[in-house]
Amino acid sequence: MSEDLSYRRPVLFDQDTGAYVTATQIKFFLNKKNAITQIKNKTSEFSEYIDFCKFYNFFWDITTHDPNQGFMFWDHEAETIAFQFPAKGKVAKYLSTYNK
Repeated sequence: MSEDLSYRRPVLFDQDTGAYVTATQIKFFLNKKNAITQIKNKTSEFSEYIDFCKFYNFFWDITTHDPNQGFMFWDHEAETIAFQFPAKGKVAKYLSTYNK
């Protein structure tokens, strides 16, 4: 039985880094008030959302193939998604070079 992972289909793909954003993630952003305007104006909110999606997808891909690289969980106190990963693992290495 194969899984339907069409929600993971990349629509924005950076050839240099391999980072991507999925169709579902873009559709989710489009639920926001003034989403089209934010996208057209490349607002900081939209840019931050895109960066978060790219990191989330990277994290998802890494931990799907190697669960020892980290995990995601819901942080009830902060009311947000949280990430935990080894200090010397692939995720930490990625973050140390991001935006440099």
